[in-house]
Amino acid sequence: MLADLVTEELQRMLGKSVHDGYQLTQQLKRAHDVFNFPIGEELLPWVRRIAVDYCAIKNSASVQGLCVEMPLNKSLNYHHLVLRHGERLVITLSHLPDGQVMPRGAHFREDLSKINPTQIQLLFPDNPEKDFGNKKIYAILTHVGKSSPEVIYLKVKHPDKNAELTKMSIPLYKPHDDSETNIISDPTPEFLEYLKKASNSNRKS
Repeated sequence: MLADLVTEELQRMLGKSVHDGYQLTQQLKRAHDVFNFPIGEELLPWVRRIAVDYCAIKNSASVQGLCVEMPLNKSLNYHHLVLRHGERLVITLSHLPDGQVMPRGAHFREDLSKINPTQIQLLFPDNPEKDFGNKKIYAILTHVGKSSPEVIYLKVKHPDKNAELTKMSIPLYKPHDDSETNIISDPTPEFLEYLKKASNSNRKS
């Protein structure tokens, strides 16, 4: 069911975006000594989140029918990336400590997951009473890793609780040559502007 909505083109773009985001984070760490101090290292997970989102936005043009949104949460203090593929698939992104858990609860994930089917609908997708054929799906692109991604899953969240209904593995991206690993030599103006925007949104109360 989920695999029917996630094309090979989209899988490649998602895997590449996670890969590129980790690479960008490591390049920033090497370029700025502040990230090698204990306090600076504490910032790296936040920088990685921004870098993966940024790379997903840059790579989104490679997938036909993929739209990008960056709404604020209900408290107006945090942007989150939303990818919409066609009329039926909605994706957000999250880093996890391991592949067996779900992201922590968040209002925007709770709201988005209300479109998801119940377990019964997943077990009996052909039940005409459920009108499952055109059902929209919200999935979370979860990635695990520190300096490089180790595993990537698309997880469909239960609409009523913070639990996984189903998931599919997204192949890890493998660059064709060394040039593809060079995301940036220095932070581009576009990335610095994106970083500034995300930073300012987190300072709002």
